[in-house]
Amino acid sequence: MNIFYMIIIAVLTLVHIDIGITNRVSPIDFTLILLLLIPFLTIVWKDASKIKFGSNGLELEKEKANIDKTIKNVVQGDSIDHKSIETLFNSVQTNDWLKLVLSRMLMRKGLVTLLPNHSFGDSPSLTKLIDSALELEKISSDEKDELEKLRNITYYAEWWGGDAPKREEWKWAISNCKQIIEKLFDKQLIA
Repeated sequence: MNIFYMIIIAVLTLVHIDIGITNRVSPIDFTLILLLLIPFLTIVWKDASKIKFGSNGLELEKEKANIDKTIKNVVQGDSIDHKSIETLFNSVQTNDWLKLVLSRMLMRKGLVTLLPNHSFGDSPSLTKLIDSALELEKISSDEKDELEKLRNITYYAEWWGGDAPKREEWKWAISNCKQIIEKLFDKQLIA
């Protein structure tokens, strides 16, 4: 916490006590207290990514730690559950472009998890992974079509190249990407 603000609070507290004892009236009203506490709000809100009304009133959800943990799990090759996917998508829910780029990254991770013995290198082509997953019967032909459609749209989102999607395709991808990724990760082995 900034020492400057602590000194101000200490001085004002001493002045308040002195004036309060001398005049028997507090010189500080509610508005002044709020103004004094504003610098501390940045500390309180720093890690809060979402505010909601819960059963206990106003609740701050600290998602940053959950996101960091989930990303570490993904990097380390651990399985990803629906709650972790939800956390990642919530972190980008206000940015459609980031949601699509995240979908592309998770799609690659999910396919690599389904095909641990692939021979496509460290950053395998999604097209090769999708074709291989279908060939090995890890996904159905309908799932292949969904993944291919999402792959095309997310390619454009990430690289601004390839075939530009239509607005309805872009909206489809934004609306369906999380469910498609969840279905892909549902195919993971538990262990």
